[in-house]
Amino acid sequence: MRLSSVVSDIDGVSAGRMIEALIEGSEPLDKIAELALGRLRKKQSELRLSLEGNLSDRHRFLLKTIKKHIEWLSITIADIDDQVVAAMKPYMTQWSLLQSIPGVDEISAAMLLAEIGTDMSVFGSKDRLCSWAGISPGNNESAG
Repeated sequence: MRLSSVVSDIDGVSAGRMIEALIEGSEPLDKIAELALGRLRKKQSELRLSLEGNLSDRHRFLLKTIKKHIEWLSITIADIDDQVVAAMKPYMTQWSLLQSIPGVDEISAAMLLAEIGTDMSVFGSKDRLCSWAGISPGNNESAG
């Protein structure tokens, strides 16, 4: 089975519905392909081909176990993110300013604060600060 070769987002709603149906094992493969939503509905033949194969009870057990582990990891990451966000309360001004940088979200800004602190003067210059924090922009130019 190669569902990921057809589905661009294996964590998306359509893929989740199909994986859940595979785990349950009660639907024929052509019915599982019909669980696709949106643009993926146009790929019925590709989906059916990607779902062909033998799925034993052991495979279903492993899929279910892996799915539960991924769900646990997602919950754990969210819990850690909540703790990080809560720890930023004393640094709201600096944290908000860092998030105004394109590409820097809540967690990235918190990581930057944890790495460099709030007293930028200890670095001596903006270049040394960027170097220390690992955010020096690249200037990769080819052929001169």
